[in-house]
Amino acid sequence: MKNFVKIFGLTIFFASLLFGAYVISIENKDTLVVSLSTDCKSFNETLAIGIQTLYESGITTGQGKIKIDVMGTEITAIVKMNDLRKLSNGKTDLATFIRNYMSFS
Repeated sequence: MKNFVKIFGLTIFFASLLFGAYVISIENKDTLVVSLSTDCKSFNETLAIGIQTLYESGITTGQGKIKIDVMGTEITAIVKMNDLRKLSNGKTDLATFIRNYMSFS
């Protein structure tokens, strides 16, 4: 009986590991990642370059992540790829776009 409990516990453990890996792969499936590096003074310029790089990729579905290394600290900006059209169409300026359509972590 003890062996059955051990085998059942190990089976549940490995199944949860596989399920976790599956969820992570589904979550990152439609995400385009741009990694950049800068100092504090040129953060805004680097963010604008990251947004331009995402737009130039031509991908219109999923999310885009801009990872910026600012002197050893990583800042991640996340934007929906279909929202980039609002910026390129001239419907909004860059500052408003960053405030309304991007999230940072």
